[in-house]
Parts: sequence; C-alpha cells; structure tokens
Amino acid sequence: MLTDVWGGFTAFEGFGRLDAPRPARSEAHVSVQTGSLDPGVPVRDSRIAGPGFLDAAAFPLILFRSIAVVPWAGASSA
Repeated sequence: MLTDVWGGFTAFEGFGRLDAPRPARSEAHVSVQTGSLDPGVPVRDSRIAGPGFLDAAAFPLILFRSIAVVPWAGASSA
C-alpha cells in the first residue's frame, strides 16, 4: 500500500556555498540521521525507520552532496 507520509527529521546538518559570479563552483552538503525521523505517529516512526524502509540501524546517515549547480532560466538574482 502506498500513501503520503508527512514528517521530518530532527537531526541534520549541512552547509551551502554560493559563488554568484561562478555558479558552477557553488556547492551544498547535507547529512541526515535516519533514526531522527519524526512522522508524528510513533507506530509509523518505528516502521519507517525499520528494515523495511530506511533501515536506520544499518544505514544511520543519509548523505547528500551536490554534483552541479546551474542557473535557472528566468531566475532573478535580486
């Protein structure tokens, strides 16, 4: 069964660096502790963090690193 699940993570950190004159040199890095998921329903929390979904015990971190930053056509720099 598929359904929308709303919630968030309570333990995360990251940084971004914007190089406006040279956007391609910009970057973003984020790490999220998978065990910090809080969908607001305790039964759902343990199920989503468990081995059937995120498997927080085996995969404690979600890591994101940008590989490209490109200007968006029509975007304003103001």
